[in-house]
Amino acid sequence: MKKRVYKITLGFAGFISGVFSFLLVAKFDQLLQGGKYFKLSFLSLGAGVVWGIIIFLLLLIFPSGQTSKKLPVPLKFFFWTISSTVAYYLAFLTTNFLTSLLSSPHQEIPSTSLPLFAGGFLGGLIVLFAFNIFYCRISKKVILLLAVVSGFLGQSFIYGSLIEFSFFPFTQNNVGLLPLYVVWQTGMAFALGWIIDKKQKIQSSISH
Repeated sequence: MKKRVYKITLGFAGFISGVFSFLLVAKFDQLLQGGKYFKLSFLSLGAGVVWGIIIFLLLLIFPSGQTSKKLPVPLKFFFWTISSTVAYYLAFLTTNFLTSLLSSPHQEIPSTSLPLFAGGFLGGLIVLFAFNIFYCRISKKVILLLAVVSGFLGQSFIYGSLIEFSFFPFTQNNVGLLPLYVVWQTGMAFALGWIIDKKQKIQSSISH
């Protein structure tokens, strides 16, 4: 694989993961019994698992520079996927809690972008710390910066909830999740690829 194309590769994988996660949500939303809170909390776990697995499989074929070389691949896979899943679930809980705190009763869509930003920020922070542990070192400044970017990506739910996707008539209850999953998963995967590209560029300049 040529140098400095990892962000494109991971970004595309994130896009595929986002679409697949949404279709998974749409399908299981019809099958699961229970209230909307239960469904979304359960499905957020599924989206975290999907994204975690796809990104991990690509990271396996990327150049080393890993910070946990002594850790067996199955354990890396386990902890990375757990981190991704926890990130999604805590992002959901944070967004839901702040929405109920700041919005009027029975309002499902946040009246302010703060809950979505906070959820995206927390989820991104967890993912970036996991990446720092299991793949390559990242400075605290970069982690904080990309966590803020993750927060802004999380706000895509608001815009998605305002659009009618007639080509997915069976998913209108969760229509905001389409741009949320696609935008966030693509954006964060791209960010991880950008980190790898930057590391490879630095290593290449040092070797020359």
